[in-house]
Amino acid sequence: MRRAWRWAAAVALTAALVTPGAGQERRERRHYADPAAVLAAELAATRLGQEKGGLAAFRKLGDPAAELFVPQRVGAAEWLKRHAGPPIATRRAAHAVWASCDGGIVVTSGRWQAGDGASGAASGTYATVWRRQEKGGYRWLLDMDLAASAPADAPEMIPARVADCDGERLVADGPGADGDSRVGVSHDGSLRWTTTVRADGARRFTLDMREDGKPKQVLDLAGAG
Repeated sequence: MRRAWRWAAAVALTAALVTPGAGQERRERRHYADPAAVLAAELAATRLGQEKGGLAAFRKLGDPAAELFVPQRVGAAEWLKRHAGPPIATRRAAHAVWASCDGGIVVTSGRWQAGDGASGAASGTYATVWRRQEKGGYRWLLDMDLAASAPADAPEMIPARVADCDGERLVADGPGADGDSRVGVSHDGSLRWTTTVRADGARRFTLDMREDGKPKQVLDLAGAG
């Protein structure tokens, strides 16, 4: 109950933080960034996973082009058809959220934990890319879990940042030479994410956003799969 209350408070606070200003109000309502909607979707996914198994939420809430790392990169839809979920779902707590200026892409990151949280239970960090759908709402487009010896505790308030609407457009760099590396860019060019997985399963997720009119790295996660 306490966890649910903290999530509800965080979602409400985030909604207040991203209330459209005068500039955003000039755009159509469906085009402004709404990180709170994604935090709510992530909370719903966590609850569904607890109720129906670890992969239930992935199946129900995935974008048609979604990707997973198991440990190598796979198309999620086909992989999920062939695999059953684990008996115990992974729990997640978001630590931060970033959105493209137009709200088409939102990225969440935080802590995951398997089992009941007892000593020795697996845990780590995660990053999830969410894409707004044609008819509204968000579905996850990419999800990467990384192992970590001691991931940070969740903050009291979840910071929400929205990329600048004006300035240099972020573009996809060429693929990296170190393993399987791919770059995604939001439609408006204000958010860019890079995912890399090596043959030994090591992973990296980085996120850049347009801030003060220029690209700035805001997240860099690396670790074992």
